[in-house]
Amino acid sequence: MTVRGENYRPPTGSFSWPPSRPASGDDAVYMQTQSTLPRLRTKLAFWLLLGMLSTALAEVTVASQVAPFFNVEGWLIVFPVYALHILVLGHLVVVRNKPTVALLWTAGILFGFYEFLITKVLWSPPWTAEPFRIAGVAIPELLVIGLFYHAFMAFLMPLWIGERSLANSHSIPLPERLGRFLTGKVRWMAPALFGLVAGAAAQDRVGLSIASFALVAAGIVWWRRSGHNRWSLAELLPDRREFRWLAGVLGIYYVIATVTFRPEGLPGALGWFSMLVLYAAAIFLFVTLERGRRGHPDPSQTAPRLDVPIRPAIVAMLVGLVAGVALPPDPGTVPMIMIIWGGGAILGLVMLWGTVRSARRSMPEQT
Repeated sequence: MTVRGENYRPPTGSFSWPPSRPASGDDAVYMQTQSTLPRLRTKLAFWLLLGMLSTALAEVTVASQVAPFFNVEGWLIVFPVYALHILVLGHLVVVRNKPTVALLWTAGILFGFYEFLITKVLWSPPWTAEPFRIAGVAIPELLVIGLFYHAFMAFLMPLWIGERSLANSHSIPLPERLGRFLTGKVRWMAPALFGLVAGAAAQDRVGLSIASFALVAAGIVWWRRSGHNRWSLAELLPDRREFRWLAGVLGIYYVIATVTFRPEGLPGALGWFSMLVLYAAAIFLFVTLERGRRGHPDPSQTAPRLDVPIRPAIVAMLVGLVAGVALPPDPGTVPMIMIIWGGGAILGLVMLWGTVRSARRSMPEQT
């Protein structure tokens, strides 16, 4: 009997993939099933685009790096940080588990903690000589950068946008209130605020920011026109063997960056101890949430669909961008500070509290 390979492709968003070799030893069926997976070169292109999306949303939005894709430093130093983290942590959340908001956010917190060893920002932020510290950790930076910004802008949103533009699945959920915010009567507000912050941060460098996002958009258009968006996110992210290689590269990157980048920002014993405690707490949350999901298998791997109108969102973002650029340079930084630092600290604490509650609900069910 002839079996066509496409008949054995898993349902969209399935995470029990790749399949194990059939017990019957039907090698023909097994090989044709395997042929439906994307090739390595296709996955490498996806990894490139996903890493660029994470880099752009995290760095270009606040003008920390307005042109990371147009210089050697951006490709050799900035891009690898975001690409390696989102691929390694994305494997843990998407390929090995059914993604939930709490699990995604906890992985995003681990993502943001790279600001300890690699940049030293959570110990010694370079923009202030006397940071507010507790137990050797810069608290405002921890609340905003560690608990909110990278979890949202560098991990959750790139995965959500990337899946909907580059893959054929809907497995990444958004916080419920954010979903209503993006699709409700004030759905124009989020892209407008995004544009306002980006414009106020970039000011006269806004052309480079637009060019960076345009390059990412061009890559997405090329991917879709090439027909590569027929695979699920789980199929495009690293498999177990690829995950091990990438995790090893990321570990080497950490060692090199810890020693060579801003070594003067390294703390004393108290700062190291505090970092280890925070890492241990985040890993404990992640493992608890992960075990809770495995204890309650759910055959559905589809997150609620959100119909976000693209054209109104682009118009609102451009209006916000123009408004941000039009602000005078000094007052122009005020809305960015208020939105990112004030709102980010509150949202980081709120999301952390929700994540802890989710982990607590999982714990009794394991006994």
